[in-house]
Amino acid sequence: MFRINLFVYFILTSIFLGPYTYLSQSVDYKLNLIILFIIFLVFLPSINIKLNYLEPIRIDAFNLLITLVLLYVIFTFKAFSIKQMIQWPITLLILLIIKYRENIYSDILIILEKYNKIIALIVIIPILVFISDILAYYNVLNVGFFDLVSFLYNINPYEDLNLDNNNFLNIKLLHFDSYITFTEGDWAWNNKVHRNNAHLVQASLIPNYILLFYGLGLLFEKIGFKISIIIFLFCIISFSGTVHLLIFLSIISYLFFTRLIIYFSFIAPLIIFFVFSVFAYYVHILCSFETQCMSTLGIENNLFFRIGSGLERINLIGHQINTLITNPFYGYIGEYKTDVLLGSFIYSSASRAGIFGFIVSLAIFILLIKYLLKINTKNKTQRFGLIITYFCLLQVFIFQDFGFGSLNGIIILALIIKLLMSKNKEKINLLSNK
Repeated sequence: MFRINLFVYFILTSIFLGPYTYLSQSVDYKLNLIILFIIFLVFLPSINIKLNYLEPIRIDAFNLLITLVLLYVIFTFKAFSIKQMIQWPITLLILLIIKYRENIYSDILIILEKYNKIIALIVIIPILVFISDILAYYNVLNVGFFDLVSFLYNINPYEDLNLDNNNFLNIKLLHFDSYITFTEGDWAWNNKVHRNNAHLVQASLIPNYILLFYGLGLLFEKIGFKISIIIFLFCIISFSGTVHLLIFLSIISYLFFTRLIIYFSFIAPLIIFFVFSVFAYYVHILCSFETQCMSTLGIENNLFFRIGSGLERINLIGHQINTLITNPFYGYIGEYKTDVLLGSFIYSSASRAGIFGFIVSLAIFILLIKYLLKINTKNKTQRFGLIITYFCLLQVFIFQDFGFGSLNGIIILALIIKLLMSKNKEKINLLSNK
C-alpha cells in the first residue's frame, strides 16, 4: 500500500520556504512558521519522550543544540523582536520532535535523497541558460532567443525581492544575481553569462543549501550518478568564489590529505578556527572597526577570484568578535541587523547569547566534526562526500553560516547532527553484536 511520509514532506517544504530562498520572498514568511507549528501539533503525539531523572544528561551535539536554542529563547528579550520571540520557541519544539521521533534516521535519509532530486530538477534550467549564453557568444543563437530566455528567467538580478506582477512565469525559482561579461566593459546581449543562484537569494548560499546536501548524499549513498553530475556541473557554473574554493579544497584534500584530516580529527579545525579569528579581528582593525571598507581600500572582485567580497565577509566576522569582546555576557543588544548576524555560526551565536552561545556552539562544532570523521567510508564516492561535507561544515562554523543561524538553518543542522550521531551509533551496535 502506498504511504506518504508527512514528516518528510513537511520538513522539505519548510526548508524550501526558508528565509534565504526566493520562494520565501514570494509568500509570507509567516507561512513557514505555520508549517513548522503544524509539524509540532501533528507529530508531538507520535513521539515517546522517556525521562529518567536518575540518569545523567548526555553531553552530545544534539543536546547542546537544544541548549543553544534555549539560550536564544532566554536572550530574545534584548532583540526587541516579536518575530524572534515566536520563532525560537517553535524551533525548540521541532528539535524535540526530531530528538524523540522513532525511525528519524530513515526519515532523514529519505529527506536527503528527495532534496537532492528536487535540487537537480531546479538547476537543470540554469544549466540550460548557461549553455544558451555560450551559444549566443558564438553567434549560434540570436537576440530573439535571448529575449525569450529573459522572459522566462528572472531578468531583475539580486536586488529585486518582489514578484513581477507583469510576468506570471517569474516565480523566483529561476534567478541570477549578476551578469559576468566575456570582455570587460562590453555589455552586449551576446557577451555575458548569468551568474546563477537557482532558487537561492545569492550564490554564496549554494555551499550550505546545495553543496552540503550534495556531500551528504554522496557520503550516505543517497544520490545517483546522473543527479550527482547535474548538481556538480551547476556548482561549477555558479561562479561563486566560496563554492569554487570549497570544491578545490575538497578535490585536493581527497587526493592527498584524507588520512591527515581523519587523523587530526577536530584538532586541525579548532586551530584553523582560532587562527582565522585572529586574522578576522586584524582585518576589522584595518577597517577602523567599520563594517564595510573593502571598496575604500581598492579591493574588488573579478570573474573567479572574488577577493573583495571574501574580505568584506571576514571583516564582518571581525565585527562579531569585537561585539563579543565589548559585551561578553549579553552579546549584541538591540534589533538584529545583517552586519550583526552575517558571520560564522559560532560568532553569530555569540552575538545572540554572549559567551554562553560561543562556548556551546564551539562544542557543537567539535563534536560534529568528530562524528563525521568517525564514519567508515567503503568507496571513493563516499570518501569524496565526506571531504565535501567536512569543508562545508568548516565554512558554516568558521567563515559564514549563510542562514544556518536562522530557524530553518537550525532545523537542518539538527537533522545533520542526528544523521551523523545515528550513523555512529549504528557502527557501535554492529561492533557490539560481534
